[in-house]
Amino acid sequence: MKWSTTVFALCASVGWLNAALPFWAADFSNGFPDGWSTADAAGQGVFWAYCPQFDACLPAESPLQQFQSPSSGNGFLWLDSDGAGLLPGEGHISRLSSAAVDCSERSQVFLQFYTAIATDNEPAAAKAIVRVTTPNGSQVFQPFPMLTQADQQIAPLPALGYGAYLVTLDISPIAAGEAEVTLEWEWAANREFAWLIDDITLTASNPAAPDSAIFFEPFAGGASGWTSQVLPLSGGDSTWAWSAGGDVSLGLGAVVSDFGPYFFIHSPTAADGAMTFHADFYTTGGDTPGQEFYLCELVSPPIDLSGVTTPLALSFHQLAWLGNTAPDAPVSNEGARFINSFSYSTDGGQTWSSPEAVNPYLTSITSINRNEIPPLDSRERFPIPGAAGSSAFRIKFTWAGDFFFWALDDIALELRPDNDLRTNANFFARAPNAITPESQLMPLPLQADVQNIGAQPAHSPVQSFYLYAEPTGAPMAYLELSGLPSLEVDALFENVVFPAALSPSTFGLEGRYRGQYQIAHQEPDERPEDNTVGWSMEVSSGTFAKEFGFTRDVAPNSAFDYTYGNCFFVPEGAGFYAQHLSFGVSNAGALANNGRTVNTLLYEWQGDLNGDGFAGPEELEEIAINLYAFNGTESGEQIILPASFEGEGVPLKDNTYYLACVRYNDLTGPPLFLLASDTIDYTATLSASLGSGGVPQYASVLDVGNTGVFSLLGFGYDIVPTIRLHIGDSPIINSSRNGLAEAATLIAWPNPATKQVSIDFDGLAPQQGELIVKDALGRLVLKEKVDGIQHKPVTFDVQNWAAGYYTAALYWHSGLATTRFLVAQP
Repeated sequence: MKWSTTVFALCASVGWLNAALPFWAADFSNGFPDGWSTADAAGQGVFWAYCPQFDACLPAESPLQQFQSPSSGNGFLWLDSDGAGLLPGEGHISRLSSAAVDCSERSQVFLQFYTAIATDNEPAAAKAIVRVTTPNGSQVFQPFPMLTQADQQIAPLPALGYGAYLVTLDISPIAAGEAEVTLEWEWAANREFAWLIDDITLTASNPAAPDSAIFFEPFAGGASGWTSQVLPLSGGDSTWAWSAGGDVSLGLGAVVSDFGPYFFIHSPTAADGAMTFHADFYTTGGDTPGQEFYLCELVSPPIDLSGVTTPLALSFHQLAWLGNTAPDAPVSNEGARFINSFSYSTDGGQTWSSPEAVNPYLTSITSINRNEIPPLDSRERFPIPGAAGSSAFRIKFTWAGDFFFWALDDIALELRPDNDLRTNANFFARAPNAITPESQLMPLPLQADVQNIGAQPAHSPVQSFYLYAEPTGAPMAYLELSGLPSLEVDALFENVVFPAALSPSTFGLEGRYRGQYQIAHQEPDERPEDNTVGWSMEVSSGTFAKEFGFTRDVAPNSAFDYTYGNCFFVPEGAGFYAQHLSFGVSNAGALANNGRTVNTLLYEWQGDLNGDGFAGPEELEEIAINLYAFNGTESGEQIILPASFEGEGVPLKDNTYYLACVRYNDLTGPPLFLLASDTIDYTATLSASLGSGGVPQYASVLDVGNTGVFSLLGFGYDIVPTIRLHIGDSPIINSSRNGLAEAATLIAWPNPATKQVSIDFDGLAPQQGELIVKDALGRLVLKEKVDGIQHKPVTFDVQNWAAGYYTAALYWHSGLATTRFLVAQP
């Protein structure tokens, strides 16, 4: 480790501790600066040029769709390789050279610039370079070491880079102390696409380091003394590795994702490398399916903080795309396990702090969402209490999961600002449902944890709550929790419910609303970006839901058979009926190919009478059941069924819990992957409902193995299935998958039947659909495609059918209709 470049001397002014102010800059606002030049060493006449704005230069079909450097609005320089066409020989060698820059008084020199590049055939890693020249020689640097493929590659990646790729290079070995330093950008190419640059600076300290950093690790050229430690229960011996450009491309997940096959971190110093744990590639090699749970730590060398008296924060840049948490992941003091976590030691590694989650709410990537959710590229920040003053401080990052990857770069220890209160994003109460019928609204207790993560005590804090109508932003309600005590450094204000609940009268109309908690105190907050957290809710005509749509799928890994559902409390049930249940799956094809079915169930639950955290048989009564056979087309869609097999609404009661569930009975597979959401955490909602003395509000329920006992934890309070309960004020059901405006029903005749049954459609009907008939036990007896049912009935023979009741259901792309008939044999 180069301590001179990563540990900074302390000074009195914290705010400007490490501020990297440029001593030279170029933004191309007036075209080429004085003394700059361009040439083509291959004699092909392909030169760098000035572009006043992006749309004026690059064609609409360019792989580069935008360029967002800080001053791109006033122009930038670019090289149009594609516009030159296919050239003879090796193509062009186009160079852009700066005027000489005086760095004679600088002991360190860092070059930083914003850029974008798109290739087609030749790797940019070796072909697109920066050359720094002085009278004493020259040195070549690679701004794109991760672009190594003879393929179309782009930097920045559209889903990660937000329009520009930032390159930071330590050119001190060649430029420091030199009076004549020339910068040169060279691209040797033949009909590639384009290379853009803008906003170039030279600084005497690393501009990627936070201003108040006292330690900064960019992993320039290697691991810099950080070590990789495989934990005993790891499924393999793979370790953290330094990667040029922070490249984590070509794992199987990247290859099959629309966002892939190339992924790399977009940190400011990515060009000089980053540390990565590429679990996907370790397991699959890019093309071989498999699964291993890896547990491995990345551990820093000792860092001397003995001269530090101000509280510190840890910050770092990351790229994360995650699968499943290892069952043997390190456990926090609260009993939680995380796929990504960090811990720190103040005694050289003899003891460590409890693991802290880095990405607790980052959605796991599965087959259903791999084309919807790109990797997260972000900078994260955490307070680290008790670190100041340690002479042997160490930090470690732990990977504990199966897929996909985690890359880390630009790790810093920062002095905290004096005034910084935070509303904790990991614990705040929200509405008990994402979607609640207008007729079933209840007062909402409010609660949110607040922490002082500044360097000084916070006096006279006030916590507020705002409710806004969406999308207008019109204010609907304001509540306040005042009289909070002064908060010492790192103090946590928790588990206090607002004195007044949010009244349903403020959000009693159908629509979407947004709630927001905010913390303030008498001193101006120096990091206001973490003062607020918010949540959304929707008031519906008749739908209960715990989510706004799926983000992933989920299934237990210990058994195929299970029941999963959601818990909904109905305060005003009299006069209402459970009409439909809906759910979704991600693997309908596999389920259909194996002839699998599921039951939907509705339970009436008395509540957790014995306080054991389970819904047991003595507390439950099954009040409705139905059966669904998969046809293979349903993946990613919401399947709607009548709540009861009889096709009639089920009467509800006042002040009663209902569990809306899906049960899978198969013991041999394939697994049933139910669609779920993992972006809404109901932990604090349960806490607030208990703390306010109101009705306890639960989230999901889970019975692995179909034992008849449901865990009220489910897969976690932050994972809920897309199982919804649809209610109405009539027992008569006019089924519609997506709220068909016109009533539509099936009619079976004759009824009872002895020889044939005809199914006719009364009302709006589709041109095409699928008719499914099941017996009283839910067994499939008929399935066929139907066309033109609007014009003629569907008739089938029932002479050999067993006597009894049958249910017919017609499914089409946007709806469902059902009827019941009786087969009476002579």
